[in-house]
Amino acid sequence: MKSHRMGLHFIAVFEAFKGLFVLAAGLGLLHFLKHNVAHVGRILMMHIGVDPNHGYPHSLILQLEHVNDKNIVIIAVLATCYAIVRFIEAYGLWKQRGWAEWLAIFSGAVYLPFEFIEIHKHYSHLKLAFTVGNIVVVGYLLVLRIIESREKSKTQP
Repeated sequence: MKSHRMGLHFIAVFEAFKGLFVLAAGLGLLHFLKHNVAHVGRILMMHIGVDPNHGYPHSLILQLEHVNDKNIVIIAVLATCYAIVRFIEAYGLWKQRGWAEWLAIFSGAVYLPFEFIEIHKHYSHLKLAFTVGNIVVVGYLLVLRIIESREKSKTQP
């Protein structure tokens, strides 16, 4: 299994980056405590040249009006928990632990039905690329688990 170390290291680094990104986003939300999030959203939209009073931007503003400090804290806590799971997974993959491979298989496969639905509803090349990448990672890890299982069964009497 040593020959697959580089693949596992690549996936581990990718998972760690996902964890860092979500952690930064979640903790960054804490900046909006005690702020009117809908007002901030309107200002940002106008700054980039989007009219917040019509169409989808307006729908987003209506949703942002329901965001309060409690919601922000909950999202930040959930983002932190997600990041911790990604960091644990990354560590286990880096150290070539079987449990981490199973965790990565499960955590990657659980998103696939939603990714397929999203591609079907609103196709984009980027969504397709992420879905194909996820399929490749899950498939790669499944193959590693199968190979290791066969190798273990050959060495056992």
